[in-house]
Amino acid sequence: MSSKAAQKSIRVLVDVHTATKDKGLERTIQKAIAKTVPFFKKQGVFEFSVALVGERAMRKLAKEWKGKDKATDVLSFGFDGHGHNGFPDKEGGVKRMGELVICVPVAKRQAKSLGIGVRRTIATLASHGTIHLFGLDHERSQTDYDKTMDIQNKVIHEKLESRK
Repeated sequence: MSSKAAQKSIRVLVDVHTATKDKGLERTIQKAIAKTVPFFKKQGVFEFSVALVGERAMRKLAKEWKGKDKATDVLSFGFDGHGHNGFPDKEGGVKRMGELVICVPVAKRQAKSLGIGVRRTIATLASHGTIHLFGLDHERSQTDYDKTMDIQNKVIHEKLESRK
C-alpha cells in the first residue's frame, strides 16, 4: 500500500483548549499531531484533546502524576485509564487517544534556550506527547528513546519543509 493510500485511511481530530493568554497555536499543534500519527501504521479516526496551561497548573499535574514538584513541558494522559495505548472506540469508530497537556511558559523558555521558535517547540511537544499516547516511552528503553527522537525529528523536519 502506498503512503498516500495509507494516509487516506487516517483521520485525526484535535481539540485544543487554551488556559493561557497564548492564542494561535492550535493549527501548529493539529499539524504536528496529524503528521505524527501515520508513523504508527494504524488506520482509522483518532481523537486527541490538548490543553495549553500555565506553570501552576502543570506543576500541580506533574506532582500528582509524576511525583515531580515542578512544571514540566508536556504530559500525556491516555483515555484508557492506564496512561497509554488504549485505543478505546467511541461511537462511530473514533479512537479516543487521550489528552496532551503542554505548559506554554516552559515551552517558551525551552525555545529561547535552544534558539528556536516557540511554534517549533510547541510542535515538538505535541508530537512527543502523541508518541507517548501510542505507547512509546523514551524513559523505558534506548530503543524507545531512539524511535521517539526519530519520529519527532521527521515530523518537525517535514513540518518545516512544508512551510517553504
